[in-house]
Amino acid sequence: MEFDIQFAAIKDCAAISQLAGASFHLACPEDCDKKELKTYIEEHLTENAFVAILESESIIVIARSGSLLVGMMVLEPLERSIVELDFAPGMLIRKLYISSDYHGAGVADQLMCKMEELNKKYGLHQAWLTVFSGNKRAIRFYQKKGFENIGNIEFYMGKEIHLDNLMAKKFNW
Repeated sequence: MEFDIQFAAIKDCAAISQLAGASFHLACPEDCDKKELKTYIEEHLTENAFVAILESESIIVIARSGSLLVGMMVLEPLERSIVELDFAPGMLIRKLYISSDYHGAGVADQLMCKMEELNKKYGLHQAWLTVFSGNKRAIRFYQKKGFENIGNIEFYMGKEIHLDNLMAKKFNW
């Protein structure tokens, strides 16, 4: 199935917020504190938060099926490595959310292809992301896409601390 992959605009931020808010719990531990989860969504995945992202140097790429927003990815170009393993400019995947109705339909594949196109266009040679260490489905997907686990990082959701995998992929353009 082909999706319309495009750059987000301010007018898309309400729909992006709704998708992120409805999807975020899937990236968290099942036993996470629901109050902390709700607070995190209300503070970090709002329409205004996504407007601020668009007004920064970050990029939001969205996927549509007809007029329906079914996926989104926040990319942050970095001029330096986020880890001290080596130096190469790259792109950090800050967020990647797919509507649960479209899991397995190829939305994430197409968004990842767009990320790779942008890396090549801008002459960037790496991509990084973090993913909850218990999110086995997402980890398998990223590994299939060539990402390797290079360490761990703590993710703070209110008073909770979740252990995330830090994953990276190198590009040889």
